Formats: sequence, C-alpha cells, structure tokens
Amino acid sequence: MPKQKFEDVTSIVYADMPKKMKTFIAWAKKRYGYSKDDAAYEFQQKKRQRVWQSADYVVCVTTPERPGGWTHLSIKNLDRSSRHDWRDFQDIKNQLVGTEVEAMELYPAESRLLDECNQFHLWCLPEGEQVPCGRFAGRRVDSEPKAIGTSQRGETGIEWYRNADGVLVELPEKRK
Repeated sequence: MPKQKFEDVTSIVYADMPKKMKTFIAWAKKRYGYSKDDAAYEFQQKKRQRVWQSADYVVCVTTPERPGGWTHLSIKNLDRSSRHDWRDFQDIKNQLVGTEVEAMELYPAESRLLDECNQFHLWCLPEGEQVPCGRFAGRRVDSEPKAIGTSQRGETGIEWYRNADGVLVELPEKRK
C-alpha cells in the first residue's frame, strides 16, 4: 500500500519559466548564471519533466530522450533534510514509474560528484530490464530481524533488534 499521495505540481513549479528556448536561455543565464549551452540543455530537460509532490517529498521525473533510455527521479525532502529512507524511495519509485521497474542510486567517482544540496537521485531502467547485479532469488521481505545482532524496521514502522540471546527487542525511539 502506498505511503505517499502524490499530486502533479509541474504547472505550479514551472509557472514563471519562459516557454520559448531563446527567452529561456536569456532567463536562465541571468537567474542562474548558466552558459548558453547549459541553458539550452536545461530547456530540453524541462520539456521531459513532471514534478510531483507529497506531504514529505518533491520528486522531479525526467523521462528518457529516446525509447529504451533510463528515467531519472530527483528526490528532495520538503523539510530540506538529508533524511534518506529506503522504503520511502521504493514507494516513490513504485508510484511514479512502476512496481516492476528497477532503479539504482549511483555513488560516482569523485571526479563526477555532484553534491550541492540534500537531493537524491534514482536512475530507473525501462520496465522489464534488470540491473545486472543484486539477488535474483525473488521477493523476500521480513518484518523482524532473523540474525543475531541485526535490526529491521517492520511494516508498522517499529524497529526491532535481535540481541545476543536471540531475543527480539523493540529499539528505543531515539535510535530510529
């Protein structure tokens, strides 16, 4: 069951953005200091984007330039924090591009690093394609940890820890 309810806010977010390339380039150069080439690139990108917002996130979905390309999800928390919740991101991916679409997060070479704000990126393969790494044994989801010394957040949001005696213990709120 989806946790987030998303609304398409594209027209609101891009309301003041010029609709013609020449005007957009001048606007982007003045507003953001973009070069002409960077502004032209951004203009083409914006034409393929939809912006979605929930109570917790704003997500920019950029569709591929050509069939078979990857969809890009740019995710920001509305509270501008660096909170990075895997289950939330899985839910976002499922709702905005599909439950059977695989996505990945890239940790690039330092020479390609882009870290200018608390923003996260998922790169989504076309439906039916698989990332050529990971486990291929099918779906397995546990609501509590099985191994000693591990923790797991259950579907209800409670985080559990299996201690050295094998006893399941609810973690205190401050550790969550």
